[in-house]
Amino acid sequence: MNIKIIVLLFLFSSSFGVSSQNKLSSIDAINFALKSNRNINNAKLLTSIDSIKNTWASAGVFPSFDFTIGNNNVIQDNTSNPFTFTPGVILSQSISPSINSVWSFGPANVYSKRNLEKTQQKTTQNELLIIESTILDALLLYYQAISQKKILQCFNDLKTFSNETMGFYLIKEKNATSSSLDLLQFKNQFFSDSMNVLMQEVNYKNSIRNLCLLMNDTSSISDDELPYLIDNFPTEYSLPNIKDAINRIDKNNEIIKQNIAIDIQSNALKLNESFWFPTVNFQMGVSPSRSWFRDLDNPNFKMDTKVLNYYANFNIRYNLFNNWNTQRSIKIAKIQKEILKLDADQLKSNIKTSIKNYYSLFEMRSSLLDVARKNLEFANKSFLLAQKKYSQGVLSSMDLLIFKNNLQNAQLKYLESEYNKLEIYLQIKRIIGDLLIDYN
Repeated sequence: MNIKIIVLLFLFSSSFGVSSQNKLSSIDAINFALKSNRNINNAKLLTSIDSIKNTWASAGVFPSFDFTIGNNNVIQDNTSNPFTFTPGVILSQSISPSINSVWSFGPANVYSKRNLEKTQQKTTQNELLIIESTILDALLLYYQAISQKKILQCFNDLKTFSNETMGFYLIKEKNATSSSLDLLQFKNQFFSDSMNVLMQEVNYKNSIRNLCLLMNDTSSISDDELPYLIDNFPTEYSLPNIKDAINRIDKNNEIIKQNIAIDIQSNALKLNESFWFPTVNFQMGVSPSRSWFRDLDNPNFKMDTKVLNYYANFNIRYNLFNNWNTQRSIKIAKIQKEILKLDADQLKSNIKTSIKNYYSLFEMRSSLLDVARKNLEFANKSFLLAQKKYSQGVLSSMDLLIFKNNLQNAQLKYLESEYNKLEIYLQIKRIIGDLLIDYN
């Protein structure tokens, strides 16, 4: 969606001065919301964790190495042993460091690596879903605030008219050229418009605060620091036809997430089936050893030995029977995969139905906006003509206020229709997977 930055040509009352406020576009609002969103930051950390895990080393492809060192001290009393070649009290000491390497390889290593890759894709997709939701929320809150700002402008314009008309009749009453009834009616209308302005100011400020809350901008809570929104509603809405939109549902992030879940389960099935195949184990190492023998009763008896051992062992392990655990695991994995496929089919069916409903609703809201625009044009022309007729004495003050209220209702209907069309447009963009592309 191409959203152009348009500097609004109308100004608010003094409490909404542009000079004391920071300008904020919809793109800025999205950037701030994405930067400060705690859920997105948490999702990024989880993605980082899975990225660290996603290595061949984690899948157990590479051998492991261990270093150990042992020290043994033994005192052997052979004084009462007539059959020993070393009579006396013998002190035996030895130290034996060793390096050992173990390497196991089989189909399970490959499927474990694939599982790590798919798990990382899943966490990345979860992050994208949160980003997509945040973008949608930021846009809806931003344009809701724009709509509230326009409503406030309408109420201010009507209040200005009531104030000017009331002032005019105050002068006429002083000159005794008008009835007090007309003055009372315009006073009543002025106070009514003033109440509308006051209440709408609260609505507008609250809508801005909701946007600031999403952006995690606590510094913009006071009235003097509320940001000034500079974007306007888009004038053009570009959507593919409904057939192309349905054909593009594979871009929907929920469907992508479901497909990743199916891939993970398919890999889990292959991992269970890999236990039918043998596993190759290779172990090798080196273990030097040195020993010292001393006769505690005979200092002249000393003996030292040195031994260096090398070993390399190779074996193939094949499970013959494990109480049918492998068969059960395979059956369960197949059932779970089928369940995920059924869920994916149901999800696609629901999304197709939602797309049809959204497109129908978009067409209806587009028609309502066109009707509301024409109604506003006629209401504005009617009010201008009513003012002219009233100044000529053809219409009464009561009739003029009726035209004024009709104009107010037409303005509110138009602004409501304008926001409703944008809201359903963004929902369509989200469901066909274009929202992230447009705001990448």
